[in-house]
Amino acid sequence: MINNIKIFRAYYKKYGVHRLILICAKLLLSKVITKLHMFKLWIKYTNIDSKIHIDPSKINYKIPSDRSPKTLKNKGIIGGDWDINKKRFWTGPRKALKERFAENKSWTDTDYYKIGMRKLGSGEEINRLDFNKQSTEEFHTYLEELDNLYDDIRDNGYDYNYPITIYIGRHGEILLRHGNHRTVISKILGLEEIPAIVVYRHKEWQKKREKFETYDTQSEVPRKYSHPIDHPDISFTCNE
Repeated sequence: MINNIKIFRAYYKKYGVHRLILICAKLLLSKVITKLHMFKLWIKYTNIDSKIHIDPSKINYKIPSDRSPKTLKNKGIIGGDWDINKKRFWTGPRKALKERFAENKSWTDTDYYKIGMRKLGSGEEINRLDFNKQSTEEFHTYLEELDNLYDDIRDNGYDYNYPITIYIGRHGEILLRHGNHRTVISKILGLEEIPAIVVYRHKEWQKKREKFETYDTQSEVPRKYSHPIDHPDISFTCNE
């Protein structure tokens, strides 16, 4: 704030009050135009309350939290190479869920459990537990909660009040953000679809989506664009 006052005083001394007002007006107008443009994009493409439905078997990659898009936007359309920083989905605790529920192993027979107990014994932290809950008892409670989650989805179906969140890469690839456990369990149970909220879309993918805005039905779409029609992020623009 103090630096801004010094700058204004310098402009006032150099150009006078009328020129200073003009400069301030231009700066303000520029900021307003930028905000309006961002708001327009938000309204058009990124309604955070809307959901799409995804076949969980199509989710094979995720973006680690330390490789997420470097932006201050909570949601939106972003360019860059962030979508290249993906990694395979079946690792760590996700692999343990597969061993537990798909292969019917007890938790104590999974590599995840054995590694977790070794960590607790050596004073290391288990990432899934809060820093103040690093104990065998809390670890067992966490695993019991996973059993309960699996039983609930198996017996009652997926609760659509708890969508996963995803990114969509430049080629339309679905990249998981949050919802690891629910996604893995849905895969294991063979669910056909689960709800998802798109947090970020790659700029190149958005260009492809825009091609479909002028078509009312699938039959109107040129054959060269036929492949992406089945993508869950654009199917709503081409309904018969």
